[in-house]
Amino acid sequence: MKDIDISFDKWLELMQKTVQGNNWKALHPRFNTDNSYYREIKNYLDCVLDSSYDQIEDPFQPSKYADVKKIRDSIDKNKNVWKAFRDSASIDFMRQYSLDHKMRPTVYDIKQFQALYIRAVKLDTYRSSPDEAQWDLLKIMADLIKISLDQGKSLDQAFGLTATVGHPANNPYEVPTYIDIMVRSMISDDISQAEAIRNQLADKMTPSHSEEHYKNMMAKHKWSALNDFLFDRCINGKKTLGHDELKRISKNWDNIDMPKTLEITPDFIHVGIGRIAKSEDTVIKANKNLH
Repeated sequence: MKDIDISFDKWLELMQKTVQGNNWKALHPRFNTDNSYYREIKNYLDCVLDSSYDQIEDPFQPSKYADVKKIRDSIDKNKNVWKAFRDSASIDFMRQYSLDHKMRPTVYDIKQFQALYIRAVKLDTYRSSPDEAQWDLLKIMADLIKISLDQGKSLDQAFGLTATVGHPANNPYEVPTYIDIMVRSMISDDISQAEAIRNQLADKMTPSHSEEHYKNMMAKHKWSALNDFLFDRCINGKKTLGHDELKRISKNWDNIDMPKTLEITPDFIHVGIGRIAKSEDTVIKANKNLH
């Protein structure tokens, strides 16, 4: 992942879009779990904490490594908080992979997951402290070993360490472009979901999918897409939602009562990682000094 374009400004933006508070997250649980930026900030964390960066400073890109140092300093102020985030995210991305092999994890995800599993077993957590044990680790590990046995794959292949042809590493939270277009049209142009789907079916520039496919993908990504829309409005200074926009959001998203003015706050909230994560998964604890 050395090809990630590291930027301290981008890091601050990612924190705004993931772990900092705002005045709409509490309106619906999927605002907390359906966030398209979790994969990106996890990649940032893994990349800047990789010790190999210490040996490869490029004299032609001094600003890049200055930004790496600033992000590391930011992380070092609350190491335990960010460790909890990385651990929880690694478990979730491995869970996603066990359910759908197109959602391949990174090498960092796999190694962190394996380290967590080994630590839990070595400490005998499952017998000594069953109420505190991360049982997801055991289940996911069993699922991956079963894949190896049932499909005749090596453990490297079962864990996703070996790339599979036709299965690129995907971000399980990334919103497809056509869903983003549909959601923004529903909010800005006052069209129904059915109309948005018909528009996509009629657009020869978009992938050819069935109506049922669009319905399923909308159900899967509509909250992430709305989150993206709200973050973009807030960060770009268009913080006030019009009366019609508020009505359309309420109508299409479970009758939520959105605030008229969007706000991102400097405090850090509890964040459960993962669309399908259980409530007991590791969370980031509130901390106003995170950066």
